[in-house]
Amino acid sequence: MLNIRECLNFILLSTMKKTFLYSLFLSLCVPFLLFAKPVTVKGIVTNSSPYKYAYLLEFYGGELIKKDSALIKNNEFAFKSPDAFPRGFYQIKFKENVFINLILSNENVLITADLNDLNSSLKVSNSKENEAYLKYKDLAEKQNGYIVAIQNKANKVYGLQKTDPAAFQVQMTALKSEFDSLNKVQQDFNKKLADENEGLFIAKFLKNSAVEASHTKQTFISSADLNDPELLRGDMLNTKIQILFNSFVEQNLEAWQAEAQNLIDKAKGTKGQEIVFISLLDIFGSVDMDFAGNLARQYAKTFPKSEKAKNILASMPKPSPQVGETAPNIILPDPDGKSISLESLRGKVVLIDFWASWCGPCRQENPNVVRVFNKYKDKGFTIYGVSLDKDRDRWLQAIEKDQLTWHHVSDLKFWNSKGAELYGVRSIPATYLIGKDGKIIAKNLRGEKLEFEIKRVLETNN
Repeated sequence: MLNIRECLNFILLSTMKKTFLYSLFLSLCVPFLLFAKPVTVKGIVTNSSPYKYAYLLEFYGGELIKKDSALIKNNEFAFKSPDAFPRGFYQIKFKENVFINLILSNENVLITADLNDLNSSLKVSNSKENEAYLKYKDLAEKQNGYIVAIQNKANKVYGLQKTDPAAFQVQMTALKSEFDSLNKVQQDFNKKLADENEGLFIAKFLKNSAVEASHTKQTFISSADLNDPELLRGDMLNTKIQILFNSFVEQNLEAWQAEAQNLIDKAKGTKGQEIVFISLLDIFGSVDMDFAGNLARQYAKTFPKSEKAKNILASMPKPSPQVGETAPNIILPDPDGKSISLESLRGKVVLIDFWASWCGPCRQENPNVVRVFNKYKDKGFTIYGVSLDKDRDRWLQAIEKDQLTWHHVSDLKFWNSKGAELYGVRSIPATYLIGKDGKIIAKNLRGEKLEFEIKRVLETNN
């Protein structure tokens, strides 16, 4: 048992410890208590009866991540944060096609809107960020309408390319000038708006896509950009990557592939690494599915826990045969209905040519293919033409008109062609050069490259 003196000492010591800890707590927390201010995003909406909740989502690149939800009561809702929201783009969503994009930071924001007519009713108060953002959106939407009109004019002019090249050139030059003027209006507006809002997120957003005279392919996207979390709260890094490819990289597939790998290497270990993969997949998914497949595999390997990486990889089509692999055998009927197999041509250098009578680029390339075929057909070279036609008469007429005097096959199933499916062909013209041993030597050869590679292979084998 403790005596009275020991009890007093214990109480005194305990009190001193509590007093010290409380003082320490105050010394550490008071600065935050003094300067950390709660932020509220309040909404007053009409026609809200179909919706029970408003959802707050945060952008991560072009993706959206749910952060919070708020009950809509008496046409009002509110999202509260104990301190500032991390600066960037957010979305308040009511259902799939009813949402509001806005910028959040350290401002208390008041939103008023009619949920049946968001476009014309939306107002955002108490926020310099969003007042400037709405000005930007207003002009951008008008500019987009003008650009669509220019594109429609261009579509009508394209027909003159063959019938009246001179008139085509004059009208396209005028349309380009019109487009350049629109672009300058937008750029000047963006610069003025950014200058007026220096230090705000909107200024950072507007400057992000500006291309300066001093920019190069190496400097346009910096390591700082790839490590800036604010650039990830929206599609700003995605946009920057698209501008990089369109403005600083040669407009051919090989150059784009090389730059994609450079960017992946540059982004390694950065906060923006995953966004780089997603952005590149968006770019290559429509132009080169083979390369997109390689990107998806790299993405999944780098981020093995990412559900998005797993989903993208699972959705990718089966990769087409690669250089060095044995060419899968195709057996399809010729114009007379007789089945011809690719393997029956083993011992020759074979060009598999996926084409169609309706394919303009294929027909434009045909004279070059005919020239190369006639030059090397007696030296161990032949062509196995796989047509993606669905109209037999048009197929045969194209063969005759273009003077294609080699092996022709087709099941007349259009894009469902068994040959195209076997080789993962999703755009034409597409070619595979096969060696005498049946292995793939090269892919998608056209123009001068076609003859160069055929000549090289024939000289090597002879």
